[in-house]
Amino acid sequence: MEKTPRPKPREGSSGELLQFSSALLEKIDAAVELLLAGSRARCILVIDRSGLIVSSGGDFSDVGSDTMGAVGAGVVAALRTLVADKETPEISIKLYGSDIGRIHFMVLANRLILLMMHSRENSTGEVRAASRQFASNILPLLREESEKMHDTDELVRSVQYIETKLNEMFGDLT
Repeated sequence: MEKTPRPKPREGSSGELLQFSSALLEKIDAAVELLLAGSRARCILVIDRSGLIVSSGGDFSDVGSDTMGAVGAGVVAALRTLVADKETPEISIKLYGSDIGRIHFMVLANRLILLMMHSRENSTGEVRAASRQFASNILPLLREESEKMHDTDELVRSVQYIETKLNEMFGDLT
């Protein structure tokens, strides 16, 4: 029986690894804080499409941010099978009977997703304008980062930064 050659992972596929420097992660954190203040969102996540949290901010009292990251990534994957990527990078879900009025998703890059939860006070236009402004601030930084992440020292610093952030997030659990 002849083996079928394994296809190369396409850009943005699960074989691709996101790599961020500590400087970029700090810029994303700062941008999330600005977005949180400017958009009146209840909470915000920037996640990898696997559910890994890159940055977060806001009130996650009802559901843990780690749970939201995993569920959010699954929701986007499911909805993207229904709506082609080229048609829209944004998906907004309106909820009824909840203090959360809308969950808005925006695909920022091949593997990167913005997730925003809003109260009923925010209009669709406000939510979309805020997410588009966030994307216009972050996308040039991501392009710049992808060009310089071949530096091994920068990669080591990034891993150390991520480890520090994880210790901050989960340190109180030990």
